[in-house]
Amino acid sequence: MTVRLTALAVCLMLAAFVPMAGAEEAPAEPLRYLQEQAVAGQRLPALVDAFERMCGMAIPGVPEEDVLLLYETGEYDFTGERLFYFSLVRQYPGGDGEYVQLRLEVTFAPTAETKGFLRTDWDDFVEGDFFAHVRSSEEYAALADVQPVSIEVRREET
Repeated sequence: MTVRLTALAVCLMLAAFVPMAGAEEAPAEPLRYLQEQAVAGQRLPALVDAFERMCGMAIPGVPEEDVLLLYETGEYDFTGERLFYFSLVRQYPGGDGEYVQLRLEVTFAPTAETKGFLRTDWDDFVEGDFFAHVRSSEEYAALADVQPVSIEVRREET
């Protein structure tokens, strides 16, 4: 069974998140790599490139066919400040029936152009190369040269 979650659903679930005893840890190498590569001051093209390289790293004990990629965008007020979210997620089965998500979340100041953007694209519904799909999106084109408000890399369990 594949679980698909939107950014809003994940945020609501995290509000009540309690780490489960015995849950598998995220492989340190892909997470650490992404944390080292996604640093403040970078623009979207470099961040998407780093996420794509991280996706080339194997998750020990997880067959590649069990790994899903998600591209999400939208304007939300998760923190008391309305921001535009550009998120890339690598999801795979964790322990005890849970899923682990390695998430790159880039926020931008909302504009008239970003107000109309909203998507949730899973790789298994994207024709062709997932990262070509991301790079050819209107959101990517509109934000490629814009300075992000914030860049966050994190590991979550669903």
